[in-house]
Amino acid sequence: MSLRFTLLSFCIVVASIAYSQSDTVIMKDGEKYIGKVSTDTKDYIQLISGQVSYILQKKEIEKIISGKTGPLIFERVIQVKGASKKEIYNRARHWFAGIYKNSKRVLQIDDFEQDGSLIGKGSYLHEYKSYKGLTHYCTIGYVDYLISIYIKDGRFKIIITDFIHISSVNGQTGFGLLTYDYNWPHVAKKGYQKSRDRDWKDFKKEAEVNALQLIEDAERFISKPLESETDDW
Repeated sequence: MSLRFTLLSFCIVVASIAYSQSDTVIMKDGEKYIGKVSTDTKDYIQLISGQVSYILQKKEIEKIISGKTGPLIFERVIQVKGASKKEIYNRARHWFAGIYKNSKRVLQIDDFEQDGSLIGKGSYLHEYKSYKGLTHYCTIGYVDYLISIYIKDGRFKIIITDFIHISSVNGQTGFGLLTYDYNWPHVAKKGYQKSRDRDWKDFKKEAEVNALQLIEDAERFISKPLESETDDW
């Protein structure tokens, strides 16, 4: 135990240097692990601390606190070599028009002159899932989100955040703002906490998948010249 404690102490020091945004895992017996969660399965997590890997049972974990806090946010700065601010702006507007059925309704801010920004609100449908024959109808609804594109000569930055689940089922309030909290940051009715925590993780994973798809689609589209920019027609 003394060897384990010494090794753990060393790893905590190393990890605090190696990771600016680390994960803290607090065990039920009071021990504290600091590192980076690399694998998350049904029953175990793998935590990397310095050069050491720990396999920890989830049933023994009191809580996992991510280094990130607040609302989920996905962002990327994308280089568009040779393109002016105006060209990128026009491509971004065309991208919005192609992705959303009514881009005028989606776009809340369209400001080329001041800061080259396009800011809009989108949404996607979240359909219920079944677990062991049980259907979670309370999860049916839409997830709204905020999408922003900031433009400069030769590059743009896309940010997707403020994912909010709104239930379509009468009497259900929805899961609200999606944050970096490991489990649903609210108290569920008696007997429902575990299923709410599981749904919460599904919501966050779905948000990540949708956000990354949007970012990659925007990168592909905006990186290519519009037909009106070319002279070969």
